[in-house]
Amino acid sequence: MAVTMFDEDIPVEPRPALHDVLKASSTISRYLEDWNDPIARKMEAILGSFNRQLHLDEVNSLKPTVLTDYFKRA
Repeated sequence: MAVTMFDEDIPVEPRPALHDVLKASSTISRYLEDWNDPIARKMEAILGSFNRQLHLDEVNSLKPTVLTDYFKRA
């Protein structure tokens, strides 16, 4: 029997929601604030870039709308 990297019997966890990821990132950032080490500064920069990219992806996924889309005609 061939062994593959993907086993169909193993349930796949859904990816976390955006707000959960941002909350985790915020928690890590608060931890790094008090850690006086160059690696902490690098991690802060990486997390900042990651958060910006998440927000940019969210904005880019929005559909363009106009105000009249929210009012029904009688």
